[in-house]
Amino acid sequence: MSPKGNIIVVSLDEIVAMVVQDDEIEIRTKTRRGRPLRNLAEYERLFAPFGFEKASKSVIVNTDRIWTFCEENKTLYFDKKA
Repeated sequence: MSPKGNIIVVSLDEIVAMVVQDDEIEIRTKTRRGRPLRNLAEYERLFAPFGFEKASKSVIVNTDRIWTFCEENKTLYFDKKA
């Protein structure tokens, strides 16, 4: 949802990650953040066939968007050009 409460449709390839923070789910793209209509477990199940994986208990990531992983600090970095 947009800040004004409008529904915005984004394609799966735009989604970088879905994150639960302070008991709220947020979908993140390179340029937007919004609140989804379903819970994280539902998205995990629905998006798995499209390359989305659980990175932690509260994060699902689009593996196509991962640029690199830093082993030292256990951090994923997305879209080198972003």
